[in-house]
Amino acid sequence: NSPPPKSASGLIRLTLRKPMGIVFEPMSEPTAKQPAGVRICDLPRTGAAALSRRLEVGDELLSINNVTVSRMTFDEIMDFIIDADPEKVDLLFRRPRKELLAMGLGGVG
Repeated sequence: NSPPPKSASGLIRLTLRKPMGIVFEPMSEPTAKQPAGVRICDLPRTGAAALSRRLEVGDELLSINNVTVSRMTFDEIMDFIIDADPEKVDLLFRRPRKELLAMGLGGVG
């Protein structure tokens, strides 16, 4: 059995209880025609997510409870999280490669 390809290592799957302690921000501009999901913009130190030590600021949320959210609006995703079972929220994140992140952060727009 060969090891999984390197790109697969960029996925983080975990289950958290609410409150999860994750602050999200939209990944698209408010004027964008197509919503592009959300990413982590803050992880309060005492929150469940920070204590898991598995997530980082910049990680992109792909799915909640096996439902893909990467094409939902920020508000739709927040509603989905609010409606989720407080005891068990299954999350799948993608960690962007560092060089891509660096390119996106330097621009003025």
